[in-house]
Amino acid sequence: MTEPASPTASVPPVDRAAWRALVERDLKGRPYEEALVTRLLEGIELAPLYTEADGDASDARSGVPGLGSWTRGACPLGNTEGGWTVAVDAPPGAPQEVSAALQDDLAHGVSGINLALPEDEPSSRALLDGLLGGAPDAASLHLAPSADPAARGEQLFAAWARAGTPAAARKGNLGGDPFALLCDGVELPPSEVVWERLAAACRLAGERPGVRALELRADRYHEAGAHAAQELGLGIAAGIAALRGLDAAGLSPLHAARQLGFAFALDPDVFLGIAKLRAARRLWARVLSVLDAQGAGPAPLHARVGARCLTAYHPQGNLLRSTLATFAGAVGGAERITVLPHDAALAQPEAASRRLARNTQLVLLHEAHLHRVIDPAGGSYYVEVLTDRLSERSWEVVRAVEGQGGLRRALERGWVAERLAETRQRSSERVAHRVQAIVGVSVFP
Repeated sequence: MTEPASPTASVPPVDRAAWRALVERDLKGRPYEEALVTRLLEGIELAPLYTEADGDASDARSGVPGLGSWTRGACPLGNTEGGWTVAVDAPPGAPQEVSAALQDDLAHGVSGINLALPEDEPSSRALLDGLLGGAPDAASLHLAPSADPAARGEQLFAAWARAGTPAAARKGNLGGDPFALLCDGVELPPSEVVWERLAAACRLAGERPGVRALELRADRYHEAGAHAAQELGLGIAAGIAALRGLDAAGLSPLHAARQLGFAFALDPDVFLGIAKLRAARRLWARVLSVLDAQGAGPAPLHARVGARCLTAYHPQGNLLRSTLATFAGAVGGAERITVLPHDAALAQPEAASRRLARNTQLVLLHEAHLHRVIDPAGGSYYVEVLTDRLSERSWEVVRAVEGQGGLRRALERGWVAERLAETRQRSSERVAHRVQAIVGVSVFP
């Protein structure tokens, strides 16, 4: 039986030089670099064409899903077994109101809840009991950063016990992240105290295989103005600082790394978002390799739609922005995704807005079936090269933070704030000059 001829078999190959000459002729005098090369805020230049010649080295660095640098995914099957965790932020309000709203979310497809527990123990108990009372094993619970995550963890484990939640269904994160507290203006105790508390949280969570103690919130830097390389670099620097601090508190890097997760923000730039998640896994693998701790495995990634990309004017457009960001999170291999309601920039979101936010994920999961493809971006020369470039820029940020004496010192001395303010100003100028468009605001209002 003869093989059918390839439809491109009769097309003669064209080398890059010939292609470039043809393009420059059609540009009629306009410089190629000016007309067709895109310059990102991160200092990355993107060409209009990438080929196998560009992708060979990238493919070698990316490896295969679940192995090597984890660039192409945390596990060989990606999210094909059940999809990613569809998460929502708990709304503010009285415990009974919050638990009722979350029960509605759980009844309509949500499988993960990001929860800020009240400061007083009775309110925390009422909220957890109200939430778990009707559905003790319906969702993973991920706590917001707090000064004492071990104490919050004890409250969570006690609530699971009261609700009769099966051990296998007790999943989530205790939310340890001292750097997020610094970003919120909280004055931290001495480092020894900080890391002793977090080590206690790690030991507590270490007894439950479905629970981790730390989720390092790199998305906080995004919301403060960071570009992708800064957000990623600061997030990895937070991971390095956590391993160092927990080591001083008596936990080996291997043990500590098993308790870490990361959160990153995504926006409508689909390809940059995909590359960010791929680069995050690669850089974390690099850190663990240096510490001989790759046995800890990849850290789970929480992708959040960034509040920074939501507009108060024409908020309906935020539905599309959120869809693009969610798509990037799914294709990039995030284990958990949170979509903000489209009217979050205006006021307290209504029930209908929360429903649209969760349905954004559910449509991409159950109708578009994005989770059924292992590493959909794999093999794209453009994505592979963008991942390379972003990794390089982000590692420069990591080295700069280390040069400041670590992330805590860089934050407390204002070094991080100064750099993010500069980036925020540059970003604002790009919007003002329509280099970067915001539909409904700067263009087509």
